Amino acid sequence: MEKITQHHIEMEFDNSKEIDSKLSNLLLKAKELNAELEKASSLISKLTSQN
Repeated sequence: MEKITQHHIEMEFDNSKEIDSKLSNLLLKAKELNAELEKASSLISKLTSQN
């Protein structure tokens, strides 16, 4: 059985921080895309209601 060392713990902590950062960035991108979709949807509604 492999002995868990302080180094292993630090590596796992760094990995989890990196994953957390990436997830935060993805969430931000998703919010930005959602805002763009809402703008597009609004524009489509305006254009279709003109006819």
